[in-house]
Order: sequence, then structure tokens, then C-alpha cells
Amino acid sequence: MRSNEKELEKIRGKNILIPRAKEARDVLITELTKLNANVVVVPVYETVLGKGNSEEIIEKIKAGEIDYITFTSSSTVKNFFSLVPEKIVSDYGNNIKFACIGPITAKTLKDFGFSSHIVPETYTIEALVEEIEKHNI
Repeated sequence: MRSNEKELEKIRGKNILIPRAKEARDVLITELTKLNANVVVVPVYETVLGKGNSEEIIEKIKAGEIDYITFTSSSTVKNFFSLVPEKIVSDYGNNIKFACIGPITAKTLKDFGFSSHIVPETYTIEALVEEIEKHNI
């Protein structure tokens, strides 16, 4: 048994509360349940589309005024493309660099037909900012 497997064995039979987004992946729940943990999931927030001004965003993209677009979750990718058609980005955004907080978000971006230029190894806002800074030098 590997050392991290030994650590996971300590979870067996424990009661675990997972406060999370309403729309989230079930990987953690599945793995904890496999270890016979008693998992309770409580959705504590929901990601919703804000009142962003899509026309302003589209005009800035068309004018070449956007250097980077950052995504911190798959829902931010989906919500962005519900405001801005993919065709606008592909037609006018040739110089835009995409920065995604992690590989799951980058995959969602890829599902819309775009590749992420930046994905930090550590999936935090701080690491994302650091990678953008490095990229911009």
C-alpha cells in the first residue's frame, strides 16, 4: 500500500461535509464514497451569468484591445461564450492569449474550439497571475 493510500484509509467511516457549488464535478464524492466515508454534499452557491455588457466586450475584441482572457472555472468559460459568440473571438481575437486556472477549465475552453496558452501547475488565482506575469515578460 502506497503512503497516500495509507492516509486515505484514515477516512474510512468518517463523516465528511462538502460545501460546494451547485454545479460541480463528483470526483471527490466518488473517491470518498469508495473509501466508505459518509459524504454529505451541501450546495452553498450557484454560478450564474452576470449582467455583463456583451456589446462592450465584443467591441474591445474587435478593436484588438484585449490581450488576455482569464478563466477560473468551466462555468466562466461557458458564461463568457454565452455572452460572446465563438466566431467573434476566432475572427477578431488572433492576438488574444487564454489563461485557464487548471486543466479541467482548459478542456472546457478547448470544447469551444480554443486552446489555453497558460495553465499553471498549481490551480490557484495566485499561480495563474504569476504565470501571466511570466508570459508577459
